Amino acid sequence: KAVTILLHKCKEYLLVCDKISKKISTEVDRIVEQIQTNGIGQEKNSRGLNPFPHVTDLTMDCGTFLGAAKRAIYSICELPAIFFALEDIDNNFVSLASRLAAKFDHNNPLLNFITSNANHIKHIIELRNFHEHTKTKQTIIENFRCTPSIQIIVPQWYVTGGEARPIKEEMEAIVNYLLEIAEAMLIHLVMANVKKEFP
Repeated sequence: KAVTILLHKCKEYLLVCDKISKKISTEVDRIVEQIQTNGIGQEKNSRGLNPFPHVTDLTMDCGTFLGAAKRAIYSICELPAIFFALEDIDNNFVSLASRLAAKFDHNNPLLNFITSNANHIKHIIELRNFHEHTKTKQTIIENFRCTPSIQIIVPQWYVTGGEARPIKEEMEAIVNYLLEIAEAMLIHLVMANVKKEFP
């Protein structure tokens, strides 16, 4: 029952992510198609584009998306505590891997699965954390923008010093990735609890 509750919570968070992802994807595709078909008018002095395209409420929607994604990750990280006696519940794969390393051999499939995905999970969490807490780094969210050569760049995001990635594509990837991670985590946990010895 506890597993079902956690997976349901994770599903609800991912549904929020999916809804926002589809909203932004639709808006980006619409604007791109409009630009490709009609172009963008320039101001009389040729110093600006008018009207300049933008996705409405992009920053707010990104914050909601990342918050829901982070909570989905928290739900996934709670699963191991249902199957094993753990001293505490972790909220990221780096800490979870360290905790489970004390219980399993380094070749254990569950431990390898968590370790191999730790950096991907960390990236998603950092996008959220530095969107909310900006003392050391910041999550930069850029709407449509124009380069000096009048090239239009689609919305991107990145953590200070990191690589800029298209928001539309990465949102879609994150939703699919976390869904697969939740399913794979459950499978690995069940397999880790199966007795090797047959009766």
